[in-house]
Amino acid sequence: MELGRWCAAAFVCAAATVLIEALAPDIPSVRLASTLSFGSLMAALSLIAAGLRRHYRRDSGLRWLGAAALLAVAFTALAGIDLPRGGWAQALTYQLPFAAILAFAAGTALYQAKADGRNRYRMAERPEAARAPSPSAAARASSRLADR
Repeated sequence: MELGRWCAAAFVCAAATVLIEALAPDIPSVRLASTLSFGSLMAALSLIAAGLRRHYRRDSGLRWLGAAALLAVAFTALAGIDLPRGGWAQALTYQLPFAAILAFAAGTALYQAKADGRNRYRMAERPEAARAPSPSAAARASSRLADR
């Protein structure tokens, strides 16, 4: 799945978060409403992180990312709801998983940018390599352009 599709799926999950929040007064359980809202936003952020990971590292596995997101949702549903509202513990229970997944996504993109910078530097050192790219390098470059 290319990055645009991952982001589109994330948008659907984020839109579901808004819908859940709008319907929250009609949901009989506060725990259920909170878990659904947190879970849909966590799914949205996880999809963006997974899309970036697949975009830059096609062969990487994503099961651990999904497991981490599910674990965050389960922990927040079981522990976060019962904490006093407005306190540090409750705020951290809700915000740390979001911060962690966003840090992972940013780290993925920044690592790739650093790697691309090193590759550009290497090409500047060896201009003959820049003139005659290998067929596999040309195929990778064209697939990256097609994904954008």
